[in-house]
Amino acid sequence: MKLFLCCCLLLTLSCSSGFSSRDIADVEASIRKDSEKKGFTVTEVRMSKASDNTLAGFVRLKKNVPALGDMDFSKVCTATKDSNTGHYTWKCEDR
Repeated sequence: MKLFLCCCLLLTLSCSSGFSSRDIADVEASIRKDSEKKGFTVTEVRMSKASDNTLAGFVRLKKNVPALGDMDFSKVCTATKDSNTGHYTWKCEDR
């Protein structure tokens, strides 16, 4: 019985449902790719853990606007991870 409980505990601890370092890098890459698809130049993306299943951060963007030149701005980003499925969603919004 003790062996069974130890195995269950180890399995639970090794299967963390929160964001891993790899997940954070994937979210940052996804934000970068999506922003570039929309015609922006991405100068920086930074996400960090706010809690096990939540990331918070920002993206810095640049876009050339005719007659105005390069416009620099930032957006606030958040990501959440479903602890049951392991899938995450993210969004970036104007400050």
